[in-house]
Amino acid sequence: MEESNSYQTQLVIQKQIRDQQNKFVYYIIALCVASIGFTVNQTLGQRLNYYHILLGFSIGSWVASIYCGLQFLQIMMKVLIANNDYFDLIRGNVENIEPSKLVYDTAKEVISEKVEKYSKRTIKNFKWQQIFFFIGLITFLGWHITQMIF
Repeated sequence: MEESNSYQTQLVIQKQIRDQQNKFVYYIIALCVASIGFTVNQTLGQRLNYYHILLGFSIGSWVASIYCGLQFLQIMMKVLIANNDYFDLIRGNVENIEPSKLVYDTAKEVISEKVEKYSKRTIKNFKWQQIFFFIGLITFLGWHITQMIF
């Protein structure tokens, strides 16, 4: 009985981790969108100048961060769908397929490969989303300091 409780506790913790990770990704996406809007607002009426290259780099980094965040969320949905399909298959909820040891083993292998592939991509997107966000932030500060000097 204790092992069952431990397993349930682990499932709850995994769900909380996934939820927090999703919130973090949404938060960075929102910050990037807000940063782009703020940047556009700050440059209204300005003529294009050489130090706007830093600003363009900031915007490009924030767009890349948004892209990585959206890719992360999309891949996470694919993982959840793959897991759901797996459970449908082993429970016999798929037309014309009877649950058996062979079906179970094959489904487990196929889903495991998919989930592993998706997991690597989600980790990569999660990491790059943060890197692009901070690159955008640093180059925006560089632009702002350059603007103050000139």
